[in-house]
Amino acid sequence: ENTIPPAATAQTETLEPGAIRLWDTPDKIPPNFEGYLENSALVIKGGHCICCFKPLSRDAIFRADVRMIAEAYMAIRAAVANTPSYYGLFISPDNVELRYCNEDLVKGRVAQRQRRLCRWLLPRTYGPDEWVRFELRAIGDELTVAVNGQPLGTIHDTSRLEPGGVTLGARHSYFRNIVYVPL
Repeated sequence: ENTIPPAATAQTETLEPGAIRLWDTPDKIPPNFEGYLENSALVIKGGHCICCFKPLSRDAIFRADVRMIAEAYMAIRAAVANTPSYYGLFISPDNVELRYCNEDLVKGRVAQRQRRLCRWLLPRTYGPDEWVRFELRAIGDELTVAVNGQPLGTIHDTSRLEPGGVTLGARHSYFRNIVYVPL
């Protein structure tokens, strides 16, 4: 069992105007969520996810520090309408992929389609005890991915997703300093 040591120093972070901290206190965690807080980190296990659909904003920044034990993902503009769709940043210890994802009900079953927009190698392979800050910025048709404050690249996508919320998911990962900034 992996556990999180408490942060060695208190982290003071200046947030942008309008920034919202997500899932950093027990009262912000939905009662039916199958994860928990441990030493100020949100723990997600077993393929579960946690979602926030308000406030809705088409243009937004979503970032989190991730300590990965396995794969994780961050989604922005996640909509729950008739055909859920979102931009997902799929994170592994040595790379990240930005994908457009769409789900449809086909003959009573959910059919998920994903289109890879880009894949970037990380500057190095990160170990399971390292925290890495990932950011996904969506402004208009431009999607920018950054790691530890350094942009990896910007992609132009014309899928025209409507305003939506954000989602974190993982097979087994830890998240902290989770911030959503509607622009």
